[in-house]
Amino acid sequence: MNGKASAETSGTPARSHASHRSWLRSLVVLLTILGALVVLVPAGVVVANRVAFGRFAFWAPPARVDYCGRRYYEQGPESGHPSDFLGADSDEGSAWKQVASTFTGRPIFAVEGTHTTPGAVCTMALYVQDGKDQWLVYPLSGGP
Repeated sequence: MNGKASAETSGTPARSHASHRSWLRSLVVLLTILGALVVLVPAGVVVANRVAFGRFAFWAPPARVDYCGRRYYEQGPESGHPSDFLGADSDEGSAWKQVASTFTGRPIFAVEGTHTTPGAVCTMALYVQDGKDQWLVYPLSGGP
């Protein structure tokens, strides 16, 4: 065997071995990134839900809701239809509408009037549906 043929055949396995190592390194990096995402994304959602709604369990109703510069804490359940919450003390032109939602997309409703005064209270209570005609009520905390 001459020297040229020997160099060519001895170089080929070294290149394929380096190529295999490079592919394996890329796979390890990819799996590490995917593993980190699987852990960090849900952890981020849990922490963000705790900051925004006062509860780590993002699938559960919020413990509190910040809306329109005010804080509302969960008071408990109330039964009824949304029209029941448009009481006699509601302003003329008040309407039942969705004002926010949780991380899981659960809508948050309020009876909102036509407020024009800056810094005025937007609503006295927020509502989160917890069944067909069952609502969790979040009254304004600390008063107007």
